[in-house]
Amino acid sequence: MNIKPRGKQEEVMALPAKGHIVVLGTAGSGKMTVALLRAHHLANIPNGGKVLLVTFNRALVKYMRGLSNYQTQKLVVENYHTFARGYLNSRGQMPHRNGIAGPDEKASYIE
Repeated sequence: MNIKPRGKQEEVMALPAKGHIVVLGTAGSGKMTVALLRAHHLANIPNGGKVLLVTFNRALVKYMRGLSNYQTQKLVVENYHTFARGYLNSRGQMPHRNGIAGPDEKASYIE
């Protein structure tokens, strides 16, 4: 990645590699950029584990994957819905037909 953190972004990048971090800022302040830089950094720590970066929007997932060159198997970028569905499925909790009622089921609910 050719993006370099600036100012407060550098401070966030230097935080310890464990625990949760909340980054607040206005639109366009670089929150997504810092999240992606930090995830990329954490994914490249020797002997480190996988890093999951979750966002709401599929277009943003595609953008982030392209920006990070998606070169490492240790950095997983997914949207929230894909992550949640995969998690539920891995636990055997994913509803039939993704929770969407079929015609007969709809009719019984309406009655």
